[in-house]
Amino acid sequence: MLGFLARVAWVVHDRAAAPHPDLMSFHPSQLPFTHPFDTSPREPFYVWWLWILGALGADSTAAIRLLGTLWFLPNAFLLFQLVRRHWDDRTAWGALGLFAVLPGQIVSDGLGLRHLMETAGVLLFLTALRTESSLESRRTWLQAAGAFAALVLTRVTYAVPGGIFLTAAAFKNRRWRPILAGLPAALLLCFHLANNQRRNGDALYSINLHSYWYANLEFVGRPGFPATEAERQRDVYRPSLNFRRWAFEAHTPAQYLAGTIQGYGRIAWTFFAQVYYRVGLPALLTGALLALHLWGLLGALGGTPGRVALAAWVLLNFPYAFVGHVFWAGRFFVPFAPLALGLLVAGARDLTRRARAGWASFLLEERGAGRKIR
Repeated sequence: MLGFLARVAWVVHDRAAAPHPDLMSFHPSQLPFTHPFDTSPREPFYVWWLWILGALGADSTAAIRLLGTLWFLPNAFLLFQLVRRHWDDRTAWGALGLFAVLPGQIVSDGLGLRHLMETAGVLLFLTALRTESSLESRRTWLQAAGAFAALVLTRVTYAVPGGIFLTAAAFKNRRWRPILAGLPAALLLCFHLANNQRRNGDALYSINLHSYWYANLEFVGRPGFPATEAERQRDVYRPSLNFRRWAFEAHTPAQYLAGTIQGYGRIAWTFFAQVYYRVGLPALLTGALLALHLWGLLGALGGTPGRVALAAWVLLNFPYAFVGHVFWAGRFFVPFAPLALGLLVAGARDLTRRARAGWASFLLEERGAGRKIR
């Protein structure tokens, strides 16, 4: 409840701020929206959310942001359930506490953007797989299938990591059932891709439009691209290279790998160092959180729960890794912050156990030395 009230208070305090640039580009009034999937180039799920709010009369920026804080409640519940199942209750309470009070999370939740829905989808999807990776029961199957469908209709790029998760679960359990959980997402995604094709002549337009933006930014001054930054700003989406051509033809394999590594560095460290932990926190506390964050990432390699969580974090962030060497925004990574918080708290608890064990060992040595002297 404290976390929810903090978000409401922040939105009320910041109610006069201009809407985030991304917000109105999803608004149904800015799109054709002749039918529910007619949202090209935007994916439909967040557009539907804004349409529902508009139908309820909550169409102002302040109202959208205020009602967006409601997503904190399912997100907090799902975070606790996921971390508790993956680690334990104490780690879950620690991660939930940080999720509730961290200024970076409060501010991001108060923007009212689609990453609120992404966070819920990611947590619901991972909780289903963590509860029962075979998805044998109807409940976990519906949970995974529904979450995955919502994710790909919120941001198309979830299709790749989500599909890999389900395929891995199928191989692990030697069952087709996890693969079948991807069918609703595939079917619904086809409607979005078909609308892209009808409206723009490119089924992957919602992805390639962003690729034009990234390619034009990276190759300013090269033949076929904007000659200057000022020229680029006049049409940032000028058609240039689709994602396949930009990533795999305009870059060598070595350049692609280097760009991906650089992007992961920004995802793993720069985002948390410059955005997530640096919003209104004292320098000492920021430093402590960053030290624990780093220990959580490195210490995760020492145990199975940590390695699994780290692998999930790496896989979910993969669509942003190569892109991250050119451009990144904090809202891309906020949906995966719960995983990082789980790793941080698990790492902090590991340090505490090590410190206690070291202190106990020290005391035993001291007592042994005292007996020898006597």
